[in-house]
Amino acid sequence: MNDRALQAAMRYLNARGVTTVHSVPSDDDVWAEFATYDRAHAAGTLTTRLYTTLPLADWERVAALV
Repeated sequence: MNDRALQAAMRYLNARGVTTVHSVPSDDDVWAEFATYDRAHAAGTLTTRLYTTLPLADWERVAALV
């Protein structure tokens, strides 16, 4: 997912009163999608609460994020 697509999706969701979504990305793009969410968070443009999954095999990378 790219930054423009995320912003468009959040506008669509917000217009319909949706405030929270669950994201289960494919293993191929899980970290790219997470990076998109992270950029939006850093920019202060997240308008939707996101719950996402990250691969258990990457637990060390996940632990370094928290």
